[in-house]
Amino acid sequence: MTDSTVDRIPPMKAVWIEQFRVVGLAIRREGALAALALVLGSVVLIAFSRMPALQAIVNEEMAELVFDPNESGGGFVAVLVALLLPLVVWKGERRFGDTPLWSMPVDHRRHALLKVAAGWVWLLAILGAALVWVALTVLASGGVMGVDEVRLLLHDPAGAAAGTPGAVESVNWTTLWWEWALPFTSASAAYPGFLTRSQGSDLRAVSGW
Repeated sequence: MTDSTVDRIPPMKAVWIEQFRVVGLAIRREGALAALALVLGSVVLIAFSRMPALQAIVNEEMAELVFDPNESGGGFVAVLVALLLPLVVWKGERRFGDTPLWSMPVDHRRHALLKVAAGWVWLLAILGAALVWVALTVLASGGVMGVDEVRLLLHDPAGAAAGTPGAVESVNWTTLWWEWALPFTSASAAYPGFLTRSQGSDLRAVSGW
């Protein structure tokens, strides 16, 4: 950056908007494929849950779907998406080299950090859209969101077999509101961790770590 470019430095808001747009363009193809797979999976799920002939092929549990963040595997899927997304965001681009984006009169460190932040925002947006779509699919199939039931807590297996009082306890089991945030927190924890390992010393060098 030279003195001749000081007065032409774009505002940080403009740089952020451009980075957000660039990241969105980078992930559009993979995002479209993932959305198509999600739509097809929803159609199949609703068909199996609504059509008795198809239910007979699988089992009757398809008619009583329960979307529970603790048991649906959403946390694992969210972490997997967070680990793979940086590969898509940075594909075909040298993270800290001569690229058209680096030619802008903005510090490379800010470019890198803003691109990481833009990827994280897109990650949360993707997860939020997927969560809403899955919820709509479950409701359309006749299922329910979360659990609200009574479960048996086993304290003493031998005592339960013998009918000893207190060996088994009935517990009201419900899905708490904060559990719906687990996919987002899990993905947020995995996303920067993967990025740090993948970029290694380059990211530490430009960020001053």
